[in-house]
Amino acid sequence: MLTIFNKRMILALSVAVAVMTGCKKDAGQVATPSGKPSLTFSNTNKLVMQESYQDSVIEQISWAPVNFGYKGVVTYTLQFDKKGNGFASPYNVTVTGTSTTMTVAALNDVAAALGLTFGQDNDMVARMRAKVGTTNYLADAASISDSVSLVINPYRVIPKYPLVYVPGDYSDAYGLPTWDPGTAPSLAKRTGDAYYQGFLVFRAGSQFKINVARNWDDKNYGGTSSTLSTSGPNLTLADAGLYYINANMDALTWTHVAVTSFSLYGAATGNADKDLTATNAVKSLWSATVTLGAGTLDFRVNHDAKWTYGDTDGDALLDPAATGNAINIAEAGTYKITLDLSLPGNYIYTIEKQ
Repeated sequence: MLTIFNKRMILALSVAVAVMTGCKKDAGQVATPSGKPSLTFSNTNKLVMQESYQDSVIEQISWAPVNFGYKGVVTYTLQFDKKGNGFASPYNVTVTGTSTTMTVAALNDVAAALGLTFGQDNDMVARMRAKVGTTNYLADAASISDSVSLVINPYRVIPKYPLVYVPGDYSDAYGLPTWDPGTAPSLAKRTGDAYYQGFLVFRAGSQFKINVARNWDDKNYGGTSSTLSTSGPNLTLADAGLYYINANMDALTWTHVAVTSFSLYGAATGNADKDLTATNAVKSLWSATVTLGAGTLDFRVNHDAKWTYGDTDGDALLDPAATGNAINIAEAGTYKITLDLSLPGNYIYTIEKQ
């Protein structure tokens, strides 16, 4: 009986040790990778992104699997970062198998997420990182591939917003037919907004409508100086100039504010307005060459502290000012600033050191 008992004890202890050992491996504590997950990109020439080819495959990426010494689940993560950033805050793409592809749009999204500069060459690096089990990455550097260097020139992605259209007698100033909803300037409804908005130039006494489609068959609105109605007279503005038009198509109201200036304001300007100048007849393009200090700035309309724009996403498109979205000027110097209002809802700016 004693012999049988001892055999049972030995068997139980053996099972317990095996279970504990297996658990340690599953937790990624004792598994040792056999080598690096070698990484290959099919295209390491300079990558010039073009939106017209956004669905085309630009990279075929492959890697050799890593053996961790037991049959655990290995997850592979393709990591991208700016060159010199040490993968401190990489953009991660989880992949399976031993190969994948990336389209122009997908790789351009990576560039945008990393804050790379649109329309310019940027140095980017990529690597593969192997992970075993479901807990932490292995600390062993052998689970990380050598990095691959890439040069990428991304394009700016312009958001596509819902539009309404503003046909009237003023549009010949834009080189467009008058009273033609098919070609008329438009207003855009940005994500999260309840209204359509845009900057448009009118002559004195201009008359116009707001149409929900590029035709006269669907609803079109006239009204008063503040309300919209399908049965109302043409909308009108007494004075010539650039206006910010705001139309709430649910509440059927609209507002119009004359715009007399765009300026830069913030610590980088010494907390003083530095005005931009309109450079075309319809005042959709503005520019200035100014001396700036290191610090932040916003774009102001009419020198109004309550009407300012920053850049939330770092995509060179203006957003209504909010905490933390002021534009940063890293180095003091002379800068050329441009502002393009021609795409409603997408106000594009550039800041170039001279």
